[in-house]
Order: sequence, then structure tokens, then C-alpha cells
Amino acid sequence: MIYAALSMLTRAMMRVRINHTESITYCKKPFIRKSRRWHSALMIATANGLFKLFGVRTRFLHRSAWEHRERDMYRLLYNDDVFVDGHRVYIPERSGRTLHAILTDPACSEARQVSAITASVEALIRLHLTVLPFDERARFLSHADATTFNVICDDTTRSGQWIDFETCHDARCPSVIRHADDLKTFVFSVLSLIPPERWNIILEVIQHQYTETEVWLHVLDAIRYRRRRCILTIAQTRISLEMYRRIRHFLMETEQLKGLRSQVRHLNR
Repeated sequence: MIYAALSMLTRAMMRVRINHTESITYCKKPFIRKSRRWHSALMIATANGLFKLFGVRTRFLHRSAWEHRERDMYRLLYNDDVFVDGHRVYIPERSGRTLHAILTDPACSEARQVSAITASVEALIRLHLTVLPFDERARFLSHADATTFNVICDDTTRSGQWIDFETCHDARCPSVIRHADDLKTFVFSVLSLIPPERWNIILEVIQHQYTETEVWLHVLDAIRYRRRRCILTIAQTRISLEMYRRIRHFLMETEQLKGLRSQVRHLNR
């Protein structure tokens, strides 16, 4: 009961906007202009405290760290510049629609949805294979909030681009764990928007693109043995505890992951 209440509280907190956001054009170039709201520091501190309590290896970034992360990621991934003017952050707008908008649009065909999911996974793989050039430890990148809200899919180029780098994983966390957290979040976020009768098909699409077995092993390990940390997945994807349990049950029972499940048991010996 307490666990369910905390999950609901965290999900409600994640719905509170910590940024004021607007689309603008500056020097003929489209930007998303963001600025932190007055209550953002309190919300971030509270959320980070809950995540620490539940052993979650993710945290929200305060303004200065967030600005630096946005600049680094856009410059490295897209060769584009984020600039800061006072308390406002100007982020180059990407062309296309969010994967969430595509999956919730009744006018989008199943083929279009599959194409967008494929493009999103391919973009996630590119991000996971990227290293910040000034990182002395030469670690692969991770997103830390890999939901359908944070990836833009472009019909023209049939490509995906990840956005919104306001969270980060614990720097001490190994790459494979961070990547598994991204993949787990993405799978739950996508399946929550898809009718259950199509879950096997969509999971196959994701597996066909993201083929790193060790990452999938840690995804299954997280949902089977690290259940306290599901509070972040529920909060990020904005799903109910009931929906989380349905998707978790599907992933633990589906034949597509049967071979990996036995390896997860070995992983925890």
C-alpha cells in the first residue's frame, strides 16, 4: 500500500513542469526556449531524494549542470549549439514529431509506428555508442530518460534524434547498466501505448535492432530482481502501477525472452 502510494506520488511529481517552454524563431532558426520555474529547485531536490531512497541510479540536474549537459550533447550528437542567455536556454528545435505523438495518433498506420520505433531504437544505439571526447574515463553515453516523449522522428529522413538531457545516470554506474536502464524505460514507454495483442510484434522489432545480449540480460535482471527501482520507470513513462505490472508480467513470460531469462538466474548466483 505504501509502495503504491509512493509510486503515485512520484508519478504526480513527474507531471509537474519544472521548465517554462516555448517555440521561437531567432535569426531565422527555430529554437525551443526553456527556463526553470520558481519551484524547480524544490521539485528536483524532492525527486532526487526519493530516487536515492529507492536505490535509483538517476538524478535530475540542477540548472547549471543541465545547461552544460544540453550543450555537450547537442554539439556532440548533432553538431549544433545550445546557447544560454541569462536564465534562458535556447535549444535548436529538431524536425519531426515525438514518438509519443506518433504512437497516440489514430491517423498513423501500424507500419508508420513500426518505422518510428525502429528509427528511435537506431538513434538510441548511436547515442549508446558515443563517447564524450573530454571524458577521461571514456565512457559510453546514456540518456537517463529514454521515453517516447524524448525522441523526435522525422518522416523525411526516417531517422530519430534524442532530446531533453535534463537527467543523468550515476557516473559510477557501468555503461551496460546505464544502457539497460535506457532500454527498459524505452520498452515500457512504447508498450504502454500499444495494444497488448501487438506487444510481441513490437518487442521483436526492438530486439531486431537492439541486439546486445548483455544489455537485455540486465533489463530482465532489473525488472525481476530490482523491483524497488521500478518507481522511476513508472514516473518517467507516466504509466499506472497496474500497467507496469502487466508489461512486467509480459516480459517475464513471453517466449521471445525465454532463453535470456535462464541466463538472468545465472547472473544473480
